[in-house]
Amino acid sequence: MGSIFNVVGCSAALLCHLACNPTTHPKQGALHRQLLNCLRSVPHTVGLRDLRHAEGHRYVFTVDDDLPDDSASSTIVLLEDGKSLPRWHCRDGKTIATEGLGRYVHAGRAIHFSTSDNSSPLTNGRKYTALHTVTTDPTVFGRLTSWRKTATTTGAAQLFEMLRILWPGHFEYAALSGTGPDAVLSDVRFAIDQEKAMRLAARSLSARPVAGTVGQWDFEIAALAPIESPREQWSLRGRVDLSPTADILLLSLGIDGPDGFFLSFDHATLGTLAARFGKLGAIRAMLLAEFRDMAALEKWTGTIARLITAPLADGGFDLSLDQEGKSTLAQIFSDNMVAREHELTVRIADGERQAVLRQAAHDS
Repeated sequence: MGSIFNVVGCSAALLCHLACNPTTHPKQGALHRQLLNCLRSVPHTVGLRDLRHAEGHRYVFTVDDDLPDDSASSTIVLLEDGKSLPRWHCRDGKTIATEGLGRYVHAGRAIHFSTSDNSSPLTNGRKYTALHTVTTDPTVFGRLTSWRKTATTTGAAQLFEMLRILWPGHFEYAALSGTGPDAVLSDVRFAIDQEKAMRLAARSLSARPVAGTVGQWDFEIAALAPIESPREQWSLRGRVDLSPTADILLLSLGIDGPDGFFLSFDHATLGTLAARFGKLGAIRAMLLAEFRDMAALEKWTGTIARLITAPLADGGFDLSLDQEGKSTLAQIFSDNMVAREHELTVRIADGERQAVLRQAAHDS
């Protein structure tokens, strides 16, 4: 159980870190576009124009779409008479020109490519088309293409169907209710590691668009638990903003767990994050199962406390905490603090992230 908690905990921490300060990721814009592209019609045809010769076996198409290129993992597949060219993401233009044989790369608003047999696409009579997709696995790409020909779902329902094709064995469900834009899955199974050994199950997963907004979605996961410990159930709910102009991706998140554990935060106001959490006994028990004794756990907690205040350049969260906040954080799993409720407020002003961590007023 400890290993699963570490994976989920670290993933949640990273998600919150990026949500609170997305500019810390050097390609945040590209990541956001990748996420948006997953919700678009996939796969769909990408417009190509202005075919021209560059050098050697290398030819160039102009791309009529604002999609991430190979600097951020391109989602475009180039086809020759309906069959994908074999060597995707070849970032060396010289190799495309000198060796060719179906190599290509998507760079900015252009695709640099060579034909499958190094003939000239200007004269060989073949048709070249491009598709936007979300996988570079040819087998999965084929399944995704076949599904798209008959798919009638939209919105969240379409996304759920797509995820099951993209991540076989990692994302499964027994039934889908609704054809979009909102949808509910029942009896959901997740594998959260490459070997599919760490498996979680949930009674349901739902997503629905927020009325009166463009691009905001509410989601909820009910009765989430490790398959080997089905009684240790958690629930998650939150709101994301997937609109192209969004400054904040994760607007809110709430988690309820065993023995009364709860965590919630609101980040709807740019530059401010308000969080509340408490009843950490279940979390401490999981960590103790991993660290074996309280002394080791206290050492780890101190390391986390230092990481939270460390500069971004050193891999930290760069939060400016006063001495009371640092002390509270370092002792958060002590017998005196573990059952209490706490409030954390983070404000970003003039490039500095000021944080206040206090015991909740009614819990004194």
